[in-house]
Amino acid sequence: MFHRPSIAFRTTAFVVVVCAILLAIDGWNSWQSRSDQLEQMGVATSNLARAMAQQADDAIKKADTVLVGMVERVEHEGTEQADVARLRKVLATRVAELPQLDGLHIYDKDGNWVANSRPTQPENLNNANREYFVFHRTHEERGPHIGLPVKSRTTGRLLLPISRRINHADGSFAGVALATIHLDFFSKFYARQGPLRWCTRTEP
Repeated sequence: MFHRPSIAFRTTAFVVVVCAILLAIDGWNSWQSRSDQLEQMGVATSNLARAMAQQADDAIKKADTVLVGMVERVEHEGTEQADVARLRKVLATRVAELPQLDGLHIYDKDGNWVANSRPTQPENLNNANREYFVFHRTHEERGPHIGLPVKSRTTGRLLLPISRRINHADGSFAGVALATIHLDFFSKFYARQGPLRWCTRTEP
């Protein structure tokens, strides 16, 4: 003979079903909320990455614009003593205008210093063995070259080298124009994302 479930059983079953539905709704809401948060975090991360890349790209382009002018000036005006004296003043002015720059430098075909933006000319320093110098000496491309971050042997600061080849009138190698950018210029911008870690090498 068929027996209907007791009221107590039906009440308990009803409560269990309601609780299960409520738990399912709460789980769905939690999952949806997390999905929304993850999506927002993804958008924010993407926007920050674009801002960081744009900031770095702008800094490098400004430095390269200065290099273009340096190369044009040296190739057309030469590096006689009077020309170098004027060039040093121009380089110092450019560095003062662009806070990301550590220095601007001109090297001859043998890697010797011709001019730079510093108040005094370094002595007995030759950069013929530097990666960027070797690159330009062995490549005829006239575009900018972005080297690996290095530690300056004169200041100890971490720098990003940007360089261009200088040619003689016949197209042969005449030297290198170099701009160095402070890496801490970037790290200050990225500080809120934690410490900036670069794979660096020390200039000998």
